Amino acid sequence: MKGALKLLAVFVLILNFAFLGFCAEDILTSKSAISAAAGLKTVQEKVAYLIAQARALYNSQKFQEVVNITQYILTNLDKGSLSAKNLLTKAKEQLISVAQQKAAELTARINGFNATSTQP
Repeated sequence: MKGALKLLAVFVLILNFAFLGFCAEDILTSKSAISAAAGLKTVQEKVAYLIAQARALYNSQKFQEVVNITQYILTNLDKGSLSAKNLLTKAKEQLISVAQQKAAELTARINGFNATSTQP
């Protein structure tokens, strides 16, 4: 039971750091893409531009930026955009995967530390 609680606590911490880290580093790029789209004339042009930017960011593994852009599209421009919805789902899955990998790495380090610190 203690081990499960420790693992859960580590996982929550990793998620917090991962999301805060992505947000702090990537918002400027998301904001600049959204600002650039504001200069376009039609909603359709804005959505197309932002989807292209989100795809490029996804390929660069900047998943939080993809989330920011696609949520903006769905909230402010086109609530029914399938492209935005699909990219949002994929980016969230990748963020969860990254957080899980980091949690597993940290758990392995903690377990390794505990194993070496308890040996005589």
